[in-house]
Amino acid sequence: MELAVTTRCVLGVIGDVSVVIIIGISSVLIRQVATPFHRGFFRDDESLMHPFIDKSTIPVGLLYGLGFSLPMLVIMITEGVLLRLRQNQGGSYGENKGLFWRIWLWIVYRLGLMFFFGVVVTHFSTNVPKYTIGRLRPHFFAVCVPDFSKVTNTQSYITEDICTGNNTDDIKEARVSFPSGHSSMAAYCMLFLVLYLERRFTWQGMLLLKSFLQVVSTLMAVYTCLSRVSDYKHHWSDVLAGGLLGALVAGFVFWSMEKNVLQQLAESETTRGSLVKPLVKTTPQRDSQPPGASHPSQPDTTVL
Repeated sequence: MELAVTTRCVLGVIGDVSVVIIIGISSVLIRQVATPFHRGFFRDDESLMHPFIDKSTIPVGLLYGLGFSLPMLVIMITEGVLLRLRQNQGGSYGENKGLFWRIWLWIVYRLGLMFFFGVVVTHFSTNVPKYTIGRLRPHFFAVCVPDFSKVTNTQSYITEDICTGNNTDDIKEARVSFPSGHSSMAAYCMLFLVLYLERRFTWQGMLLLKSFLQVVSTLMAVYTCLSRVSDYKHHWSDVLAGGLLGALVAGFVFWSMEKNVLQQLAESETTRGSLVKPLVKTTPQRDSQPPGASHPSQPDTTVL
């Protein structure tokens, strides 16, 4: 048997990947180009008087590195094990090692595509309200260093630009508090992983293993959210909104993945399953039979 990558399959992959890239680039451009809404403040607003801590408990690199790699690693291992079990049970691709790995790669690609689609949607959905609302971070005064002598009535709502801080990037970043990007991304990645484990982790050798992994994933997301408050990067309501946003996206993406991928995967006990149709071509095969004998034609699954 030989692998068939049809033109339709290639165009579908290019189109799907392009959607993810376009959304991701759009979200990054918002961060790099857009100017956040210029929200005013009161001089005696204690919620903006917290100290500025340069380093975060959960750095962006750790958030993205662990948040992206952990779900994908679990997906790759789980799908490989499940595919191997079907092979041992006599799957029609069991004796073809090349086909086994190609089908595994195709399954991982489909699941990974849905996961990263949710990643860019979460990122984009977080950045739009950040720059539209322009809520001030708890450490705004520390980086802004407002000169109140520039306003006549310091007891009123101040909308003038009276910041004297030297780092304009920090001042701009201090105007995008709502919602918390760390919280939304952590909630999305870990809830996606929890839902995936619930749906696909079927091993019963250890009764509590799946529950343990789900609890650890949830606690990782919760700790990330709480650290944003203790680091004075966000107000508690920013964290709550970010967590809810990430959970909402995770629920939507998993519902879509269940409908478009996992249900098809359940049908793919053989290579005739709809999930791997782009990889296979089925042609009828007829055995030599005596004249007048009646025998149903058997499909010959050829992987092009």
